This record gives sequence, C-alpha cells and structure tokens, in this order.
Amino acid sequence: MNKGNLTVLITGATSGIGLELAKVFYEQGHPLVLVSRNPQKLRQVRAGFSDPSRVEILTQDLSEPNAALEVFKKCQEMNLTIDVLVNNAGMGKMGEHVDISPASTKDMIQLNVLSLTLLSALFGAEMKKMGRGYILNVGSTAGFLLAPYMATYIASKHFIKSFSISIAKELEDHGVIVRCLCPGPTETSFFEKTGKEAKFFFSPRLRASAEQVAQQGYYSLFRRGYICIPDWRNYLMTLLPRFFPYSLNAWVAKRLMRKSVSN
Repeated sequence: MNKGNLTVLITGATSGIGLELAKVFYEQGHPLVLVSRNPQKLRQVRAGFSDPSRVEILTQDLSEPNAALEVFKKCQEMNLTIDVLVNNAGMGKMGEHVDISPASTKDMIQLNVLSLTLLSALFGAEMKKMGRGYILNVGSTAGFLLAPYMATYIASKHFIKSFSISIAKELEDHGVIVRCLCPGPTETSFFEKTGKEAKFFFSPRLRASAEQVAQQGYYSLFRRGYICIPDWRNYLMTLLPRFFPYSLNAWVAKRLMRKSVSN
C-alpha cells in the first residue's frame, strides 16, 4: 500500500493537535478530509495549504446525535474512500460533577465517546471490507489516571484507551490497524475551553507542543504497539499509579485537582 496516497479524515481539525495532524499528513502527501463544526475556520485552514484542492472540508458538530452517521453519509455522497480515520475531536469540563450542567455532560459524552465509537464502527466496517485501513484515536494520559473534578472527561479517556485496544485486536486480522495516541498536557486551546483554573495544575512549562504530539501520533500508525505516549515523562506518569492502591491515587488526585478548581 502506498502510504502517500491514503485519504485521511480528521475530526476537530481546525486547531491544536487536530490541525497539526492535518499538517503532518498533508506534508506526507495525503489527501485530507477535515471535519469541524466551524465552517469559517475550516475554510481558513484549507486556504492555508499550498494546494487546497487536496483538502475537502465537512462542517459537522460531533456533539450532536447522529453526527457520526452524517459525516459517513457525506463522505459516501462525495465518493470519498477514507483510508485513515483520525478521531481527534474532544472536549472537557472542570468542576464537581453535580455542578456541571447536564447539557454539558451530555455533549462531552456524545463528542468524546459516542461519535468516536460510531465513526470507528462506520469507517472501520468499510476498511474491513477493503482489507486495509488505519484508525488513530486521540486519547490522553488521563486515561491511565484518576481525576476528581474532571470525572466525565477522565472516564471518556479511559474508554477511548480500552476501546482502541479492543477493536485493534478485532480488526488486525483484516488488515486494519488501530492506534491510540495518549498525549499529556499539550499547548492547545483545551485549557481555555476547560476553564482558566486548569492552568494551575497543568503548568505551561510542562506542556508539549501540539506539533510534537502530532508528529509522534503520525509515526505511531506505522509502528508496533497499540498505545503511543509522547515524552518519557508522560509515560512515567502513567506507570506510577499502578504501584499504589486506588484509594491513595484518588486521595492524591483530589488534593491536586481541588487546588486547580479553587485557584
């Protein structure tokens, strides 16, 4: 398979890791299909590439029900064969679970879990028929940790990690490769969207660049292993909780996260 001719669909592609992934895939010669809820930003991103004709854009809010099916249908209507699916879109909310609005919690689960799961099923089924394909799910080192005050977000990242490994085993006999990219704190708009309080715990000095994360995510698709954790410090952070009981992990996490919420 000529990896330079693979058509790549990327969700959440107008900023942060998603945008940097789009740049990396484009530089490697891949045609792109970029998905976002913001049509103006999509047009701006497409115009930024040297050959915009190699970039298709789809406007879709993946926090809405049936959004995944709409994206799949649009690709079929445009006669697009998706060889690489990158599930990058996601969101987080910080605070006590009972204080976060039910609408925000629902949107978070829809975007982080349901849309990712359904896109993987719809495009994964097509890849299985073709006998080839790649799926890259963007999770987080949060998927290895506990974090009171970000309960739903953390749970969604645990889901992405476990889900990715499970379907990787299901699809590997059909020529479809599934990887999960689990970055640590990264310099993106996530912290502004989550809330300014998060900056206390996730110091800017500890954040990786979105470009670095995207580079490692791209190459992880073509290497062995189901999980890619950029930076050895992030990898170490995911290992440490394994040596301590849940009660201690939760106690430490609560103290650290509560400072972020109250700061």
